[in-house]
Amino acid sequence: MHDSWRGGRSVALIALMGVALLWSGASRGGTLVETQLFAGNTEQAIQTAALAAEAAPQDLDAQELYIDLLLSSGLGSMAERAYNERVSVDPTNPDVHYLVGRAARSGAAAAKAYEKALRLNPDHARSHMGMAAVHMAAGAHPDAAHAYFRAINLDPNLAEAWLGLIRADLAMGLGAEALELAKKGIKYVPQEPGLYLVVAEMVPADAIRVLSGAVDRGVDDPRVSAALAASLLIEGDADAALVTARHALATDRTDVEATRVALFAAAITSGTLDNAGYQRLIEARDVQESDPVAALARFDKLVSDYPGCALTWLGRSQVKRQLKDTEGAVEDSGKAANLAPGNIEVEASHGLLLLDMGLFVDAARFLRVASEGRPWDASLGLGFAAALTGSHKPEDAARVLAVLNDLHPYDARTTIQYGQALVDSGQAEEAYQLVRGALKRVPDPRLAVAMVMTATAAKHYAEAADILEQLAAQTGRETLAQEARRLRELEAAGG
Repeated sequence: MHDSWRGGRSVALIALMGVALLWSGASRGGTLVETQLFAGNTEQAIQTAALAAEAAPQDLDAQELYIDLLLSSGLGSMAERAYNERVSVDPTNPDVHYLVGRAARSGAAAAKAYEKALRLNPDHARSHMGMAAVHMAAGAHPDAAHAYFRAINLDPNLAEAWLGLIRADLAMGLGAEALELAKKGIKYVPQEPGLYLVVAEMVPADAIRVLSGAVDRGVDDPRVSAALAASLLIEGDADAALVTARHALATDRTDVEATRVALFAAAITSGTLDNAGYQRLIEARDVQESDPVAALARFDKLVSDYPGCALTWLGRSQVKRQLKDTEGAVEDSGKAANLAPGNIEVEASHGLLLLDMGLFVDAARFLRVASEGRPWDASLGLGFAAALTGSHKPEDAARVLAVLNDLHPYDARTTIQYGQALVDSGQAEEAYQLVRGALKRVPDPRLAVAMVMTATAAKHYAEAADILEQLAAQTGRETLAQEARRLRELEAAGG
């Protein structure tokens, strides 16, 4: 695990670069937006970004942040409308055409806007960067690399272009070149966390020095802290790993890597596991992918050697489930939960397993604790509601879903499940209004289906058809148009 760059890492690293690119724009947006995003307050973050973009229309960083948040929240049509209106007012401004391309939801539309910007200003660095992204999406990696390189030459402070160029090189198998680019990029944009993450991933033996250097430079990013914590744990420093992982989680409580490291590091510092056992657990998990029978033998030995460690029992439970030994899986998972009462991750895993097994009453007990401990995780709340429904407590489930819907207004799943609960309880009108409002906020196809269901129940056929037709025009989805026609037929037939 401590060797230098190997070609086999390219797939995982390209995925990492995708995450880094997603955040490179948002990370420039300012502490308030970041804080709101990490807290799961997407709606507030969008509002804050919108105010910043409106207050500084010439600030491309602010505009990019607003666009990226809208696109990642499923509100691309809103972004397209906003920036197409701007270009009609300021048609000779290459910045505005670039932003139209940024907001575009198709590669062809984006390329057309970037080309207009480049005709107005052939040296418009961000438009070259935009064209590179279009090439990447089309799999034209050499063209993407050329465009990213042009963008960097014109503006070496474009962190997104550095990350994009690295990603293009990785896609072409140019690992050594990508590593050198990451090191060079740090000199120009030392506050970009993605560059440090690339170097640390490509040279694991140097990860602690590189990531610690990022922290020393003031790069306070939860991904950097999580990666540093993972490296510290690998090196056997569980105490430092636990502190660092908790620092990452204090900023982003949803960070999966930091959560994993904190679990293992806490087990080591508590004495229920040691460094050798941690390495064996990781090896057993790796074997599990290809040979679950062999992995089970490893976990049997781990449970025997570390009987007081919840993670060994939980690991064996997962293997047993993979091998269709559901009774054994539930038994081991329950043992893990008994060994670690109050451990949200362990209780969540046990609760979800019980739910899948149809043991609703027991599942509800564990998922209540887990969902209260992780209110930002809508999946746990939905699991708790499902367990309550399965336990014949629909009113309690509806109350949980109401809270979830307020907490996660951009999560279509919560709205759909709450709407169904309202319909089931005879509140079709309330369900219709709920889904109608959500669909205007988040044009998700799943919500469109829920709209049809609730509109039919509440007999609001014409109004629902109007909304579906608008969405069909915006998204080009024929299925939405078909549902609109069906609703109009019902209206004409008198319900």
